[in-house]
Amino acid sequence: MGNHVAAGLTPVVDEVVFTRVEMERSADPQKMAQKIADPIGHRVISDSRAALRTLLIEAQADDMIVVAGSLYLLGEVRPMLEEFAAARTAGGGTTQFQS
Repeated sequence: MGNHVAAGLTPVVDEVVFTRVEMERSADPQKMAQKIADPIGHRVISDSRAALRTLLIEAQADDMIVVAGSLYLLGEVRPMLEEFAAARTAGGGTTQFQS
């Protein structure tokens, strides 16, 4: 994430979570986090599915989670998002996520 992207996020986000996909060419989330010049709350959770699981568990009812990155990232977390949405639609309470 370049500084220009982070600058655009500063007024609208509470936190950025840096993660990576399971592929050799994936960017190092630690290095991405170090490039933030603006004071945005952030953390690194190296496994993308663990990152999403953590955010879904911690999110409040009025929070919005945005997944931004490559199509590879979306491909890794999409099954979890579908599972979460299905549980919510069925009226389920807490959802247990598979990795």
